[in-house]
Amino acid sequence: LNVQIGANGTLGSTSTISGYTASAASNTFIGYENAGSSEYLNGDIAENVIYASLLSSADRLDLISHFKAKYGIS
Repeated sequence: LNVQIGANGTLGSTSTISGYTASAASNTFIGYENAGSSEYLNGDIAENVIYASLLSSADRLDLISHFKAKYGIS
């Protein structure tokens, strides 16, 4: 499983998780830190985008441009 995490148009990190198999029993959290604490996001997430493969830099820039136009961000 390849994971890219970013916010506000900036790629934060890229990781590869070996031996991962997605299932209904998998715990995936968005807006929650599961690192020994129970901290939740105190804010809003306008949209969440999940792809089956890593995006190229060009595709990621196209996606960022799309959302900037959609939400009126310059």
